[in-house]
Amino acid sequence: MSEIVIQNNDLILNVSRSYDINNFDINKYEGFLDRLCSNRYYQKEAIKNICVYLLGGRYKNLEDLARENYNSNPFLKEKHGNIDNFIKNLQLKNKLSCNIDLATGTGKSFVIYGVAQIMLCEGKIDRVLVLCPSNTIQDGLTEKFKLLATDKDLKKLLPTDSAFKNPRIKQADGTIEVGDICIENIHSTYKNTKSAIEDSLINNGENTLVLNDESHHIWTNPNRENSDLKKWFEFLNDKDYNFKYIVGFTGTPYIKDQYFSDIIYRFSLIDAIEQKYIKTPDYISDSEIKIDKDNRMQIIYQNHLKNRNKYFKIKPITIFISKDIKHCKIDRENIIDYLVKNESISKEEAEKKVLIITSHKDHKTQENLNLFKTVNEKSNPVEWICSVAMLTEGWDVPNVFQIVPSEEKAFNSKLLISQVIGRGLRIPQEYSGDTIHVKILNHTKFSENISHLVDEVLEKEEKLYSYPVKEKEGLFFPIYNLKYSEEQFEIEKEMVGEYNFERLKKEGINLPADLAEESLKITYSSIGDSENQIIEDYSIKRETIKIDILANDIFNRIKNWDIELETNYSEDYDFESIKEILQKSLDKRGIKNITKEIATKCLQAFGTLKRFGNKNVRYELKPKSLDKLEIFNIGKSGISLSTIKKQKGYVFYDENSFKYSENDDKGNLKNLTEEIGPKFLINISNSFLFKTPLNLIHTISTPEKEFITELIKEENSKFIEGFIKSKDRGFYNFKYTYRKGEHPTTENFNPDFFIKSGNNIIVIEIKGNESGRNNASDLIKNRAKYEKAKFHFNTLNNYLKENKIDFNYHFHFCRPKDYKTFFSYLKSGNIDKYLSSLDYNYEQNDISDSDIKKIENFNDINLTKLFNDKWDLLEERTKIFLTTAEKNYFDNKDNSKYNFSGAEIIKSFETELRWKLFDNIRDDEELSYKIIDEEKGKDKYINQKLINFLNFKNDFIDLGSMENAMRYNSEVKNFLKDNFYGLNNLPDIISKLRTKYRNEDSHGEKVISKSEFEELRNLILFGDGILIKFIGYF
Repeated sequence: MSEIVIQNNDLILNVSRSYDINNFDINKYEGFLDRLCSNRYYQKEAIKNICVYLLGGRYKNLEDLARENYNSNPFLKEKHGNIDNFIKNLQLKNKLSCNIDLATGTGKSFVIYGVAQIMLCEGKIDRVLVLCPSNTIQDGLTEKFKLLATDKDLKKLLPTDSAFKNPRIKQADGTIEVGDICIENIHSTYKNTKSAIEDSLINNGENTLVLNDESHHIWTNPNRENSDLKKWFEFLNDKDYNFKYIVGFTGTPYIKDQYFSDIIYRFSLIDAIEQKYIKTPDYISDSEIKIDKDNRMQIIYQNHLKNRNKYFKIKPITIFISKDIKHCKIDRENIIDYLVKNESISKEEAEKKVLIITSHKDHKTQENLNLFKTVNEKSNPVEWICSVAMLTEGWDVPNVFQIVPSEEKAFNSKLLISQVIGRGLRIPQEYSGDTIHVKILNHTKFSENISHLVDEVLEKEEKLYSYPVKEKEGLFFPIYNLKYSEEQFEIEKEMVGEYNFERLKKEGINLPADLAEESLKITYSSIGDSENQIIEDYSIKRETIKIDILANDIFNRIKNWDIELETNYSEDYDFESIKEILQKSLDKRGIKNITKEIATKCLQAFGTLKRFGNKNVRYELKPKSLDKLEIFNIGKSGISLSTIKKQKGYVFYDENSFKYSENDDKGNLKNLTEEIGPKFLINISNSFLFKTPLNLIHTISTPEKEFITELIKEENSKFIEGFIKSKDRGFYNFKYTYRKGEHPTTENFNPDFFIKSGNNIIVIEIKGNESGRNNASDLIKNRAKYEKAKFHFNTLNNYLKENKIDFNYHFHFCRPKDYKTFFSYLKSGNIDKYLSSLDYNYEQNDISDSDIKKIENFNDINLTKLFNDKWDLLEERTKIFLTTAEKNYFDNKDNSKYNFSGAEIIKSFETELRWKLFDNIRDDEELSYKIIDEEKGKDKYINQKLINFLNFKNDFIDLGSMENAMRYNSEVKNFLKDNFYGLNNLPDIISKLRTKYRNEDSHGEKVISKSEFEELRNLILFGDGILIKFIGYF
């Protein structure tokens, strides 16, 4: 039999409509339900299901219903295995109990009231107790129930022979009498709490209907000691009350990750969104620039104005969810200040527009509560609400059209997503039936997590999971990491004379171009339909500063530094001279407004003297001890089925994947085998070659797929005892640091593969063949990863040796071009001698940070010194390259003629030159590195790019563009003559290379002699040494 894929809808318990209508006839309430539920059909269906279950007489208790469904539902059998396991999962199996799954925002309160009223009318019970977890919900339900109970038109539709047609709506501050609907907070049920519940309901449980709102609170963790959750469950199960009829209502029916076993009706979030009963939330999935505290409020305010214009029938509201009360106050003040500045209103007027609601006594005033109750009304001035965690159950603000989670919370937890989804989605009556959106201004870096979490909350995305299985424990092997501790130390910098500002006076400060106002595009993805993306345009005004204020600030800093460092800079650099330098710098770049970024660059330029003699505080991570990791604790790693079906991911599996995987994964894998071809779903016919303790392996990376393919080849598998593909984060990691602009950035490095071969543990990080060539940022990060990994695993090996643990770790970067060589070394037992092509590149990192610093502050002296320092090494490296080219391209059988393309070696050398340049440039967050195609732009554009590049301020130029620019533009040529020793001859050398060795025959190749090759080599090496020097400069 094929495996079954189980979804939540498959677990709903069906209440049979085959029952004796003499016991109960639901049709008598058709008119009542039509008016109560209006066009919300799902509310009516939920009420009918509950009442038929409770009153139809077919079922004595929940166990009856469960057994009937188990016998007819194969999904229940597949999930639970046998009937006894299923019955054990039922919390109140001896009572007529059940739960209803209604998405938050779909009107559970109407269903609760409808069930209460019908049960009272039927006379099977004579009172109703509605329990809820908070005062907010209690107040909301009480108000709504009173309106419904006094609705004369609704009451007329009830049967004339009803037992209790006019229920009193009350709370438990007085006796609960026959015919009452009592709405109470769960805390009122505790026996040490003063309320009328105990006196009124003891021994009356069989005549009382108990309705539990937000019932997930009851079951979430009923075993916790001294918890409210446990007390709620104990109250329902108390023999002194002996309740018979118990119904729960929730939008999140889970115990841990398991769906409730007693759901008899479901209307999910995705159903509600698709059928336009609630709003569609849109979250930020991408942004052109980083959204920070400087532009965030502008984006929020522009969204608010757009909502005002779009939803003009009502008053749109924006809600801020703050980290805590302190930050909530700060958010409120920031909004008020922004409104004062941008709406030209007084602070008093702005304060009326911003409402703060927290648990603090100053915020829980009656005035604030009254404002909140009427917040949807246009006459109420409030447009902005600040809260902490009160955006939870019981709030009813349908006018919310924008939600702003704090940056700390970052919309990155299921709880917060559920709160946002639940509270921001109710559609105002004025727009009922329309497709309405609510914007969520999350942090962009969490967008991938958000998409994943939202899919889980909506149960939208099915996944196939990889994880260790105990049945394959023979393939487990120990993995060791290091624990690090952070240590602080100071570096004393020697003061040598005073800093010379003559160059700054003469040339000014080299500033990047900048604008005081810029356009910004933000991409939003819709929850429930991630393919639907909305791009919004924003105009961002950047904070500016007047030149006099900046000059005065710099001057005051210089005076303070004079006192601290015992220097006399302020005598030479007074306010006027500083202002003159600033103005010259601004004019040079055509800058009219000084933004914060420009001001920072100016402060940094003058700040060099402060750094000229000072102490630097550094932090360093130092290894502390061994940390043994167990593969069995690696956890689950999932890939969405849609990714595989779209042929954007790969899965490796064998016959054991069906034996040892969990039922859902067995079913999903089985279905995939019927839909997906072998290119993306790779079946390993011989399971002895699949030497991993994981049930299966998945990846979205083609280079990783190719590496796994090599791992499972018979000729390679013989030399492997086990391997795992590690998780992208969370299992094995260590920190590494790289420079991003002027500041170091620290991140976690999670290697891809761990392979056991004898006592060797080989750790592999997979990259593509073009890794780093088109992205200098990745190159810098990968080099830093490599350097840290070598240190980490060398240190780890020393620790293992000291502790007499017989394992030796080897780390390598690998690209597909390296795979055959890697496995050859593995099979020959020489893995300790292996060095991949990327390893080699990163091992050759001979340009130090101090050299980079010299380049950043370059002058003729530094440049010449740098050439001299690196000359021998770079010349040797170039000779090695040419020797390799000769070996690769020449047929040594013929000593006079060689089957060799002159064009090919020139192309190869230019590629090598570009790669060496890339290989030694340090990244800066303001720089973008890319190869400019000379065919894509005019000479003027290319020339400017070249100047910018040589100034270390912009893009990388290929040799063709460089040649054109230098040949045809005197400005560029003069710039090079003035700034770079010897480089003005570069176009002539390149021209000779192109002319002499690119005269190709009809086949695109030219047969040249060895003497011609020697001439070519000498020209490259010794033609003023220009090409070597050009590499050496970087």
